[in-house]
Amino acid sequence: FGPLRVSMFVLVASPAVIILMIGSIGVLGAGYFLRIARRDSVITASDRSRGPLKWQHGPMLSILTVAVATGVVGGVLILAIPRVAEANGSIDASGFLFAALAIGEVVGAVAYGAVRWSVPPSVQLMSALAFTGVMLTLSALTLENLWLFGLLLLCIGAAAGPIAVLLASATENAADAGSIGRASGLRISVSLAASAAGSAFAGGTSAALTAPAVLLILALVLAVSAALPLFARRVYV
Repeated sequence: FGPLRVSMFVLVASPAVIILMIGSIGVLGAGYFLRIARRDSVITASDRSRGPLKWQHGPMLSILTVAVATGVVGGVLILAIPRVAEANGSIDASGFLFAALAIGEVVGAVAYGAVRWSVPPSVQLMSALAFTGVMLTLSALTLENLWLFGLLLLCIGAAAGPIAVLLASATENAADAGSIGRASGLRISVSLAASAAGSAFAGGTSAALTAPAVLLILALVLAVSAALPLFARRVYV
């Protein structure tokens, strides 16, 4: 909902005011988190895992590769969405497009958790990745209609929520009990680094590749990564 709020504030406030507001919210949030963390950190030295990081290498490699693929998609979309909005002469619509993506993530994760699925989690993850690839392909063909593009971003977000949940669950199952925190941290770090690389790719190729070409490349990446959960299916329980 952050992008939606920013889009609404843009209509009544200057960019400087919005940046100051975002910075203030960030500082307040960090302060509150530190207060909670200090109050609840009652972990003794014996409870902390100091051993080597242990995990099932094959499944974890598959999980990290999927994290790279999804991270790249997120990083590219950060630049692709404003680019599409600007090409349609409505750069102010970027916030609403980002909001559609974010709302889709929230709704998708909540809906996924509310349903008892009869298919294995590995198949769920494969389906979500393939679905995202299809939505990206359709997006590449509908860039001249921002309403339809926004609807497809909503669908992409709806798949991103379950993907995040399934990757987190698989990471916990692939790592030993004492290594779950570090394995999860590694997965998140890999995803963030891939997101940064995706943004760099989108920015560096903006003059050479059109927006449809970039989205089709992302669709291909997701199509290839959809097969990866097969190599980690024994940790999806």
